[in-house]
Amino acid sequence: VQELVERLSPIVEQCVDSFGPQRCMVASNFPVDRVSASYADVTSAMATMTAGYGQEAQRMMFRDTAATFYRM
Repeated sequence: VQELVERLSPIVEQCVDSFGPQRCMVASNFPVDRVSASYADVTSAMATMTAGYGQEAQRMMFRDTAATFYRM
């Protein structure tokens, strides 16, 4: 998990800082990424990387932005 956080944090931070949580969605590349990390590790790393933005922003990135975009 820590290696994912270290490698991906600059990219995640750039995206969220540039577009805001209301325009960012957490996603994965599963099952293709299974060779390098488990789904639980990927989601844990994303939760760690987005924690500094607060719970409301995390809720947007993990759920609300997608629900709005896809009109769910």
